[in-house]
Amino acid sequence: MYAAFPQPPATLVAPSPARAFRSVAAIPAAAITAAALTTAIAVVAAFAVLTPLPSHAQQRPFTPEIALDVNLVGIAAVTSDGARVAATVRTRRDRTDVDHQRFGDPTYISPVSTRLMVIDTRSGERTWVHEEPTQLRGFAWSGDGERLAYFAVEAGAYRLRVFNARAGSAETVALGTDKEIASSSPLVWAPDGSGVLLGLAAGRVG
Repeated sequence: MYAAFPQPPATLVAPSPARAFRSVAAIPAAAITAAALTTAIAVVAAFAVLTPLPSHAQQRPFTPEIALDVNLVGIAAVTSDGARVAATVRTRRDRTDVDHQRFGDPTYISPVSTRLMVIDTRSGERTWVHEEPTQLRGFAWSGDGERLAYFAVEAGAYRLRVFNARAGSAETVALGTDKEIASSSPLVWAPDGSGVLLGLAAGRVG
């Protein structure tokens, strides 16, 4: 499905799937320079190192319980110029309920939760998009680096959300269809930022 954003982006319209896939099938991957990626990694690494442990963790022996709560910071997506990084923050405890036997099942939504922040590599400023653990996946920056699209689980199904870096806020975008987003859906921006390509499930789950 190709979800087209009006200008400015607000709601989505849904052309026919066949036409939509033809229109964005040749979208190239964003070209990220080595210097930009190095800067992004350095900023994320600095965040991971500088994140303080709770005082009680510093005063007691290291235990498996503490190991489960150590923050693991990862790069989810980087803008083409390296100016902004979408970073996930999770713990090993967030994966304890995952059914690893069901990976590859298009009806399975992994219960792994993560927090999401956007880091400005020029200033080091960090903005929480989701400060509380949430089921998120499929992060993609628009070509101009101003909007971050991703999927979030709401009411048991994936929803398309878009974070506006300038406004510092995210919102759920309504699709022009009753079908649900597939758990294995890709998420690709059109080169001009007018919409995104995503996949829909064959029918409602449940």
